[in-house]
Amino acid sequence: MQGWVGPGGRSVESGFIAAAAACDLIRRVDCLGQEEIKPGLWQTRFAGRSKKFVVLWSENGDQNLSLKIDDELNGYDLYGNIRYYKPQGTSLKIPITSTPIYLNTADVRNHL
Repeated sequence: MQGWVGPGGRSVESGFIAAAAACDLIRRVDCLGQEEIKPGLWQTRFAGRSKKFVVLWSENGDQNLSLKIDDELNGYDLYGNIRYYKPQGTSLKIPITSTPIYLNTADVRNHL
C-alpha cells in the first residue's frame, strides 16, 4: 500500500493511509490514479457509481491552489468536516497542506 499512497512511497503518512482506506471501504469507490498537479502538490482521484472526488495534499509545505471556476466547490477535511470554497470572480483559491483534504470534483486538472 505504501507505493500506492505516494509515488515511490515517499509521502506515506498514516493519516492518509487511513483516509484512503476509508474512502475505498466506506464510500465504495475505485482509485483512478494519482498525479502531481504542481511541484509537491498531489491529487488522487476516486470514483464510484454516484460520486467522484479527489484527495489533495502537499509534500512541500503549505500551498495555495488556484482553480478557474465560477461555482462554489465543496469538500471535506480529514475529520469529515464540510468545507466550502467560494470563488472570487472566475477563480478560487484552496489552501493545501500536508493533511489531505477531499474535494467534490472529478479532477482538479480540469480547472487549472
